[in-house]
Amino acid sequence: MYREGNYVVYGINGVCRVQAVEPIDENSDRLYYRLTPIHAKRNVIFTPVDNQKVPMRLVLSEEEANRFLKSIDTIEVMEEVAYKQREQQYKEAMKTCDCRQWVCVMKTAYDRRIQRQEEGKKATAADEKYFKEARSNLINEMEVVFDQTADKVVEMLSK
Repeated sequence: MYREGNYVVYGINGVCRVQAVEPIDENSDRLYYRLTPIHAKRNVIFTPVDNQKVPMRLVLSEEEANRFLKSIDTIEVMEEVAYKQREQQYKEAMKTCDCRQWVCVMKTAYDRRIQRQEEGKKATAADEKYFKEARSNLINEMEVVFDQTADKVVEMLSK
């Protein structure tokens, strides 16, 4: 069970801080996490402690994050598939809450953007949307892990 003050990655919501672990009301025995997304502090998410539908994990430790950053070059792009299948692959990858999957999405969308530019076409809306979502989730997690600003994290990632 996560504790108050922990930072977690919660489904497609990205990095959230556990504000409390409490019943949703005084008549309930079931415990809920009260989560606040780090970049949407006015939003509050309530999810049961025993929720099995939405993946949730602690943010990486600094050691895990450093190992992850060193492994980015080894992460492969997704297989070439039809447009609708690719969008579904992106959705599934984003739901995993896995940094490696986020990088896979980013690399795939970036490669597709370059390929389409070479063909004189624009990037697809899905490629752009999921690239931005994956990039945002990755930067947000690294901000928390390394206690750095987004600009510093982008600088770290570009190395």
